[in-house]
Formats: sequence, C-alpha cells, structure tokens
Amino acid sequence: MACILITGVSGYIGQKLVAQLAQSQHQLFGTDKRQPTRIPEGVTFCAFDIRDRRLIELIKTLQVEIIIHLAYLIPPYPFKPRVNYDINVNGTRNILEASKNASVQHIIYTSSSIVYGGSKEGKVFSEIDSVNAIDGFEYASHKIESENDVLKFQKEFPEKKITMFRPGPIMGPTTENCLTMAYQQKKMIVLKGTNSRIQFVHEDDVVGAICLAVEKSVGGVFNLGADETLGIADLFQQCGVQIQYAASFWFNLWYTAMKWLRISPFSEKFLHGVCDTSLVVDNSKTKSTLGYQFQYTSKQAFNAYVKHRQLTKTIAV
Repeated sequence: MACILITGVSGYIGQKLVAQLAQSQHQLFGTDKRQPTRIPEGVTFCAFDIRDRRLIELIKTLQVEIIIHLAYLIPPYPFKPRVNYDINVNGTRNILEASKNASVQHIIYTSSSIVYGGSKEGKVFSEIDSVNAIDGFEYASHKIESENDVLKFQKEFPEKKITMFRPGPIMGPTTENCLTMAYQQKKMIVLKGTNSRIQFVHEDDVVGAICLAVEKSVGGVFNLGADETLGIADLFQQCGVQIQYAASFWFNLWYTAMKWLRISPFSEKFLHGVCDTSLVVDNSKTKSTLGYQFQYTSKQAFNAYVKHRQLTKTIAV
C-alpha cells in the first residue's frame, strides 16, 4: 500500500482514475483548484493550485510516495499566454521541486503524443524519436518544456522512478477537449486535399495504463495509442458536421481572422499542420514492457463519444 497524490483530480481523467484507484488499498489524496463533482470514499481532497508553494510542505507532511501529475490546462486555452505557461510549465516545476527532498519515489507524468509534431509521410513515432512541436501550438511547446524538466529531474535524482505517458488524442464518453468541441460544430473549414489520419486512445485505456504503472512500478516513456487510425474528414461527417474545403490561402486567412477576433484559440499554423499531417504512434513498447493491452480501437473510442453525445442530446430534448 502506497500514499498517492493525484494532481488535477477534478478533471475527467482524474475523476476516472481516482475512482479506479479507490478500489485498491492505497492511501489516496487528490488536489485541484476546484472541487471534484464526486469523491470516492476513503479519498481525501486538498484544494491547491499546483503553483502553490505550500504543496512542498503538504507532500512532506503526507509522506507521499507516488505522484500522478495530471493537472494541466488543455486547449482551448483562455487568451492568457503568460497564465497558461505559468500553470502548465511552472506548475509542473513546482511538483518536481516538491518531490526532491521528500519521500516521493515514483512520479507518473502525463505528457502527449503531440510532442512528436506529426508527419506528412505517414511516419509512425516511437518513444526514441525526437520531439518537434507544431508551430503555433502553445500546448505542445508547454508539454515539451515540461518533459525536459522531468527528464532533467530524473538525471538529478536517478533513485526516483519516472513514468512518462504520451497519449494520443483522448476520446470516450466523458471526454471534453478541443476535438470534441470541433465535432459539435455545425460547420468546419477544412484544408483542401487533406488526407490526414488520427489515432485516438480511449479514456479508460489511459486510466488502465496509469493504474498498471502504479501496480508494477514500471518506469520509462510510453506511447498510448489504439491499434487503428481514422481519417479526420470522415470523423466530421460522422458527427454531422458540414465540411467546406478551402485552399491553403483562404484556409489561413479564415483562421487568422478567427484567432484575431478571439473566436478560436488556435493559430492558423497549428490548424494547417493538423490538417496536413498525421500523428500515429507505435504502442508496442507499452504492450511489451509495461504489459498493457489496449481495450479499445480508435474507432471504438470515437464511437463511444458519438453514442454518448447522441444520448445527451436525446435526454435534453
């Protein structure tokens, strides 16, 4: 039995994770700025911003042994670049600082496959490939900087175990992110000639992999992506989104205006990159070294979201 602290416990992954871990014998603490909608019996919630220096004393007092760091602002961001950076990058640094002279033995950090950037040639990325953020995507640059901080921490404290997950776009019934927002639009402007592919990972598989890393105490970098890819344009059509294709010039002009008017938080460079490149990861190391077997394909993960979305709309009528 270990003392575990989960940051970002009020998020949709945090809520699922704490519910799963609550079935174990571990002593669980969760922290977030906002109160979770539900707290399983036996789990203690501590209201903290991850930038709060008092976390250092909290971690020492609780004698935390495992930290699962989920807290991160995800797109769409508020239009506050300095605040976003402070929460994502400096918040992670605060967690690492708190772990230096404490009883923490294992840090599990959730990064993202977006750090690979993507490929026009259909490359499948493995954990040893270099990272390369898509130009104009704040979230990806934050993840890369935090990864570098985590790896630097590992070199400084080799006795502490580090597990870093790089999940692809997370999808499932309770998912809320920039992709699900896009799938709920009536109309989308898409880059003409796009044929990019996307690889999802079901929210339950993310939770399952983290729980297995806790149970087996396995360190390393692991990709999280299902055994299948899907066409981006096909997904919009399945959700009933009307697609209008635009040449590169008009595509960039449209989303530049949307960004300038603060209607969209994403730059035209990022959206151009998403439409023009595919992001697919190799999950073989996760299966062989961690021993995790994915329960859902990309199609099943996406269908779970679509089914839930339709059910929600039906109930609301």
